Amino acid sequence: MPTYVYETEGHKPKRYEFFQRMSDEALTVHPETGETIHRVPAGGIGVLTGKGKDEVVDCPSGGCQMTREQLDQTDCSSGFCGM
Repeated sequence: MPTYVYETEGHKPKRYEFFQRMSDEALTVHPETGETIHRVPAGGIGVLTGKGKDEVVDCPSGGCQMTREQLDQTDCSSGFCGM
């Protein structure tokens, strides 16, 4: 079962992790505290489509984008493919 990251609303957000089935709806309220929360997009292996070197793709570490050419030149063995 995957782990999903959720964050509270407000000035100083707090993060929580919940185990959920992929088929489960995203939570909107923390089950114990009643705080409003939303799911935070995180990680993954990136999405690669097409074949052009100037094509923009999602970074494997999430949170950024780069061209396919930049991705091909990046060492992702550490799990972080930052620039």
